[in-house]
Amino acid sequence: MIDSGYILIEKNKLDDIRDIAVDAYEDGLQEEEIKELIIRNDDDINIIKCDINNGIIISLQKHIDSIFGKLVGYEDYEINSSVTIKN
Repeated sequence: MIDSGYILIEKNKLDDIRDIAVDAYEDGLQEEEIKELIIRNDDDINIIKCDINNGIIISLQKHIDSIFGKLVGYEDYEINSSVTIKN
């Protein structure tokens, strides 16, 4: 349960950062500025894709250490968050 709660909290944070990136796109920021904004919010995020041609495609990934999962062989968890908005 503790790992599940931890994953949920981190997933919500990742989704919030994704939404910040979308808002930045809608405010007219360029692709490199959006990437910088994402990293400024959490420098442990991997930007899998950030493309603002004909809309926006954002795909983010983060690995978080497990807490109790290590007892059963889970060293870390992969969390993903994506959005595609076409013009």
